[in-house]
Amino acid sequence: MVTRSITRSALLTAMATAAVLLAPAPPASAHTELTSTDPAPGASLAEPPNEVTLAFTDKMSADFSSLSLTVGDREAVTLTPDTDGNEVSAVIPAVLPGTSASPAVVTWKIAYRVVSADGHPVAGELSFEAPAPSPTEPTGTAQPQSSLGQPTDSSTEQSRQPSEINDESSGAGPGLTLALVGIGAVSLGVLMAGILRRRRPKDRSPDA
Repeated sequence: MVTRSITRSALLTAMATAAVLLAPAPPASAHTELTSTDPAPGASLAEPPNEVTLAFTDKMSADFSSLSLTVGDREAVTLTPDTDGNEVSAVIPAVLPGTSASPAVVTWKIAYRVVSADGHPVAGELSFEAPAPSPTEPTGTAQPQSSLGQPTDSSTEQSRQPSEINDESSGAGPGLTLALVGIGAVSLGVLMAGILRRRRPKDRSPDA
């Protein structure tokens, strides 16, 4: 009986050990990985992009995430990341420092370092081809010019009006003066004729 009890205990112990050894190991914690991007890696775009989006396998944390953009051989520009679930996106400015007016296609590089909600950091780089952005347009609006190259805006026309009015008034001055002189001369002639008519009877002699 004692031998049979020992044998049974040994058998149970062996079975328990085998169950522990054969049981599947718990899955190891998977690292967060990049699943897709927009623009896609190696893409060739016809126009400069206005936004970049990175999608990951896990939910991303809004903290400790950073994105930077390099266009061609120019200096890197820091982008502001926006986290939504498992996606991290950033708006690309329409005007970037150091860009030229040439529409030549250059390499765009997005360097990212993000952190998942469970604390796993992910770092990498996305590159694609696209035209370089145009430089900043000059502020202000150019005034239309005439065939002689002079501005033709309304303010110029208004500034000319006072001088034109003065010229017209100065041109009418001599004519008005002559008219006044003529009127004075006629009036003086009429007055003298009246005086002479009154003096003629007194100048006659009594013999007449």
